[in-house]
Amino acid sequence: MGCAFARERVSICELNHNPDRYLAHEVIVHAQLLSNGVDLVNLVDNHCPDATEAARFTTDPAKRAKLAKLEAALQAPSPGTAGKVIVGDFIGTFSTISRLARTVGALKIEAVENLDVGHEPP
Repeated sequence: MGCAFARERVSICELNHNPDRYLAHEVIVHAQLLSNGVDLVNLVDNHCPDATEAARFTTDPAKRAKLAKLEAALQAPSPGTAGKVIVGDFIGTFSTISRLARTVGALKIEAVENLDVGHEPP
C-alpha cells in the first residue's frame, strides 16, 4: 500500500529542522551514506554539517531488490563506508526512532537513484 502523501524532495537540513512536517511522508533525500558496516547507517549532507539523519533499510523483500546495488557497495571490498564515498538520492518513508536515549529522524530506505560509489584518497 502506498503513502497517502506525494513524494517530496527534501534536504537533510529540512528534515532535521522540521521533522514533524515529514513524519510518515515518502521523501527523496540527496545525501552521502555513512555506515560502520554493522548496525549504524546515517545520511549526511555537506551543506548542513550539523544535521544527520539515521537510516535503515526496508525489510520488504519486494522493495529490497531495489537496494541490491547499494548493499553490494556497502559490502565490497569491506563492510561499511570506510575508504568509500557513497552518494545518491535515497527514497523512503521518514519517521523517528529512539537512539541513545533520544529521538532522532530516520529514513526507511526503500529505493536509491543516481547512486555514485567512489573511493576516498588514501
